[in-house]
Amino acid sequence: MITPRGWLNRKLLSWGIVPTDSESLSKETPERLASLLSSYWEVVAVNTGLSAKAIAEQALIAPARCCLKNIGQIGANDDTVARETRRSSKLTVEERLVETAFAYLRTLPEILKHKFNLRH
Repeated sequence: MITPRGWLNRKLLSWGIVPTDSESLSKETPERLASLLSSYWEVVAVNTGLSAKAIAEQALIAPARCCLKNIGQIGANDDTVARETRRSSKLTVEERLVETAFAYLRTLPEILKHKFNLRH
């Protein structure tokens, strides 16, 4: 029988926490998601005998789902939003949603690394 500690020592566990639907994503911040995920890890820790830090060390932060959802609620599919880039290109609402979600995926692990004093 594999114990939670034995399994976690050999595996990564993906936590799909970053929303990809427009309504949920608009209400979240990386800091709030980090707090929410930390509270989940505390519940898992209490029920498994693992520490929240051990769970954090093996965590992979991921989008909540692999597709966009409810994009029509933030604008028509062909809406564009001007954005300053090197090429001065315009991004669609969908592209903005993806960029925001992936920015959270870069920021959230950094917050958690600091909170749990992780090296990587």
